[in-house]
Amino acid sequence: MRRNRVRRMTAVAAAAAAVFATASAAQVHVARVSDGSRAASPLQQILDWIKAPAKAKKVYRIAWLKADANNPYTIAERNGGLAAAKVFGASVKVFDAAFNPTTQLRQLQDALTAYNAHKFDGIVVEPVAGQVICGRVKAAVAAGVPVAVDNQPLCGDDGYTEGTVGYAGLQLQRYFDAHVRYAFSSCKTKCEAAVITGPVGFDVTTKGENAVKTMSARYPNVKVVVNQASDFSAQQGFSIMRDALTAHPNIEVVISEWDDEMVGVIRAIKAAGKTPGKDVRIYSNGADKTGTALVRNGSMTETTMLQPYEEGFYAMHEMMRYLITGKKTVGTLWTGEDPLVKKIGSLFITKANVGKWKPEY
Repeated sequence: MRRNRVRRMTAVAAAAAAVFATASAAQVHVARVSDGSRAASPLQQILDWIKAPAKAKKVYRIAWLKADANNPYTIAERNGGLAAAKVFGASVKVFDAAFNPTTQLRQLQDALTAYNAHKFDGIVVEPVAGQVICGRVKAAVAAGVPVAVDNQPLCGDDGYTEGTVGYAGLQLQRYFDAHVRYAFSSCKTKCEAAVITGPVGFDVTTKGENAVKTMSARYPNVKVVVNQASDFSAQQGFSIMRDALTAHPNIEVVISEWDDEMVGVIRAIKAAGKTPGKDVRIYSNGADKTGTALVRNGSMTETTMLQPYEEGFYAMHEMMRYLITGKKTVGTLWTGEDPLVKKIGSLFITKANVGKWKPEY
């Protein structure tokens, strides 16, 4: 959910850094049925529900608090949620926080006021900053308000937050660990790497930094010679990579958190007289239309997929399942294990499987 948000993101980053910067260790929640046995995984529960959903006995009204509603990523996510709601004839009012955590907190209060006035039956939240709205959501959940969460988690949790209807998302710590591990493992001998993250204090940046720290300990042959935050723009990608190659001309690996930024990185690599994808391998995030095209033409070695449509789709199904049956999806529904990933064969989009992947935004 990062595209076209650079100015808005950097404007709130400094003020919100203290509440953004949380990436706790992965939490494991296992649901149990009344006889004490383990329930199916959250993903399997929802897949089973999707195959044979119960019918809604009324028109349910959902408030969807979206981090943003007007960029390609969040539009794809919205489409997934609306497709799920349509199955049940539910109505959905979308709130657009425009990536502003203060705006979302105010919108949450508006949605809760409307809920108490019986204008909504449930609330789905895509957090701008999970910690900013954490306390208010927890109070609402304790009061019996059905809340489902998609994309970024709440309250510093790395996935499901206790008491909520459910959580569906991909960009948890395990996602960033896998991404950095994949890039580092490409170095069979000693090699130098450059890391380009997002804005300081954002959840995804913190998780990316955690992954680099963890994998650096596991791959001592990889030396990270540049580790710099960015605003996800191609212009800044060019500037960072140009300076990186000037100071460290032997860089072999670039690890990034956003495909579009790699357009600038590739330009800098070419300006240094090197061949991107060959002399310098690039491992990015997104697998959007830009990233997929760069993998296909060989400029990028790999891009790790994001799944906005599935995030919205599964989270809305979690909400509808609860409203119709009273069953919460307790635990983390990580989309990195869903049927789409199994069909592609991996989260990692490379030249070997890019033909199987259709960008979602």
